[in-house]
Amino acid sequence: MARIKPEIILIIILSVTLIPTFTYAKETPHRTTSIEQIAGYNWYHWSNPETDACIIWLGGGKTTPTYVTVNPYSLESLNTMRFIEDLADHYGIFALTKGEIQYTVDSGLVSKICKSIREFGYEYVFVVGYSTGGMALAYELTFPGDYESGPDAGVIMSSMLDWQDMVERHKTARGIDLYTSAQHSERVRRSVLLMYGEDAWFWGQGEKFYKNLPEEGWMNDHYFQKEWRLMSGVEHEVFTLEADGSYDSKSVAIIINFFERVRASNLNTENIIQKISISTNGSSNNQTIQVVYPDKIRSYRIFQINLTTPPIEENPAWVAIFDLDTNRFQKMIQTNLLVKNQYSINGISVTNQSIRNLIIALISYTDDFQLLGISKTMGIKVEHNPLLIIMTEIQGLDIKIDGTTFQTNETGIIQVHLESGNHTIDVPEIDLISDIERLNLVSIDNEINNNSKKIYLEKDREITVKYQTQYQLSLLSEYGTISGGGWYDENSTAKIILEVNLDEPVHGGLGILAFDGWSDNHESKNLNHEVYMNEPKLIEARWTSNTTDSPIWIFAFMSALISVITFLIYIMTFRRGRLS
Repeated sequence: MARIKPEIILIIILSVTLIPTFTYAKETPHRTTSIEQIAGYNWYHWSNPETDACIIWLGGGKTTPTYVTVNPYSLESLNTMRFIEDLADHYGIFALTKGEIQYTVDSGLVSKICKSIREFGYEYVFVVGYSTGGMALAYELTFPGDYESGPDAGVIMSSMLDWQDMVERHKTARGIDLYTSAQHSERVRRSVLLMYGEDAWFWGQGEKFYKNLPEEGWMNDHYFQKEWRLMSGVEHEVFTLEADGSYDSKSVAIIINFFERVRASNLNTENIIQKISISTNGSSNNQTIQVVYPDKIRSYRIFQINLTTPPIEENPAWVAIFDLDTNRFQKMIQTNLLVKNQYSINGISVTNQSIRNLIIALISYTDDFQLLGISKTMGIKVEHNPLLIIMTEIQGLDIKIDGTTFQTNETGIIQVHLESGNHTIDVPEIDLISDIERLNLVSIDNEINNNSKKIYLEKDREITVKYQTQYQLSLLSEYGTISGGGWYDENSTAKIILEVNLDEPVHGGLGILAFDGWSDNHESKNLNHEVYMNEPKLIEARWTSNTTDSPIWIFAFMSALISVITFLIYIMTFRRGRLS
């Protein structure tokens, strides 16, 4: 029997690990797309008229000593699909529709795809390469055939870029350079972001690629930027939390921030930066831009700045966000000051800073960039801790989080930022509204029979606490034994039982009594009674005098009465006889 070579086994095992291990969904995109033929392949195209930039998505596949493959969109995991479509909210997106791409080192395929896509009118073409798709991107960034045709910037996620075992076993294989990009990344000339999960065993290969990259700065006609992100709590899919497999949008925010910095990087000229420095020190006559901005923002969340520019008729002109701490532009949008002077520009914070010191700059271009105006410095506080939201629909309910009491607002919600880690939530089992109405705990986050819940908070999370309204059923009967009273759920049915022997006479203050029904239903003479609990209720068993069922007692009473009357008449007659 033939033996399988060890290197083949290793390739098979690692090829499997390079493919997401989560649920796959063979389906088309959830939003409207067109299908375009580019470089010999069919691609979904999510168009976005609000942007001048697009992203080419190169997903994971399998590895061989001579080539790697890129899978179509239909084979992506559900979280990957969500990640792609989140990016489509901000950029045009291209993703392979069917079949697979076999990428070889001599194909120059990434550059060919970028060149073709520019014909769609996009000014910026970015590439996001995941797993084997990232290996193809890394190779072309490192060994570009044509700088001008390639991407304006790239993102490499969870890719094997220095696979020494593969290289040692297949030194002479054509295409083995696909696995050595990290050793030559000093050749890279286009901006690149590397993102890896700290739970992935090979993240050091990405770090090596990053450390070998050139220093940031101008390279001919463009500004080179680089960024390294080691993501906690994730493995291969950097947008999927290992703890529970849930989707995490943090990676989307990081990518948006990076690409927007690339778009604005041409403004990073010494001339402009120097003028901004002078203006912020109060030594310039530049006109002031009026801004309205939030005092506090969430990290990895988009925030909005509204602005009004001074009455300057300059075209073309750009409004841009400038970071005073890094001395670099973060984002820019083109304006038409001849049409309007009020704009909104979105920002996003993905740093560890607690305060972002930003300004808005208005810039025009003739022979060179010119600074026309700036805003005041915006000191914006940044909240980094995840947000816990507890939803109850009950106003004024006291809930303890790690022993500290918080109270729900008018809509029954508590919102609190907590440090990442373990936390304990304690809620009251009973919330007494009055003596006859209360709320009874049903569940915390769908867990029943427990008023305490321990959670691990790593990202924003909503916890739903459900209560059931209950009403008091009070019972009253002058005779017999009545049972079934107590607390009942709203709109439930209570069952009452009156225990009394109707075969024996019941003596009341007015004589013989009979059961005459219930206070909420006079017609029911059943000792077993049902009550619909749509509100607090007091139910009374009714009793009435009954003469038809006791003729002997009535006859005895009448006989005694007649005897007394006869005796009285006899006495009166006797006295009259003696007097006469």
